[in-house]
Amino acid sequence: MLFIYIGIYLFILALLWGFFIVAKLHSYKFKNFSSHIETVTVILFVFLLTLSVSGFIAIFFLDAPKTTVKIEDFTTIEESYY
Repeated sequence: MLFIYIGIYLFILALLWGFFIVAKLHSYKFKNFSSHIETVTVILFVFLLTLSVSGFIAIFFLDAPKTTVKIEDFTTIEESYY
């Protein structure tokens, strides 16, 4: 199940970082229109990097191993009260 979570997360990350690369290219193209474009893309980069790393940490620590215990011999205890 861990590999499925990682696969889905990597797919979403690839899409998200792809959109970031497109935004970064557009920021270079339209940098003459505003002086804040470079600052915003740097802040967005730091934010996406933080979310990416924290997502991997959450996947590894929240996917706790689930163990099952099988009881082989189940004996009943009979108590008699006098």
